[in-house]
Amino acid sequence: MINLDSKNEVVGEYVDQSIEDIAENVQGVENPQWSYKRQQMFEAAKQYHQTLQKMNGDTSHEEVKILRTQLDELSTPFADNLAYHAFLEQERLFKEAELGVFSDS
Repeated sequence: MINLDSKNEVVGEYVDQSIEDIAENVQGVENPQWSYKRQQMFEAAKQYHQTLQKMNGDTSHEEVKILRTQLDELSTPFADNLAYHAFLEQERLFKEAELGVFSDS
């Protein structure tokens, strides 16, 4: 980590750079605009949609139950964000309706 307040650093090279640019280009922080939790949410949503794609017309009822469990596990850590959680759930329900598969619960 580079301390930009340090007397040993040449601050001039950082003039006119945003804090995000400095974090990313100087300090090596990947995607500094996102918090750790937001990055986790993004990855979970990506995995969620990949799992949804596994559901198709040939998916057995038992496989659908397994996929539902996986989808629930991906979304549960973000249950405190109701809009995000509801969005993921609606995506699953839409996919199940599209396939004519409905939840037992």
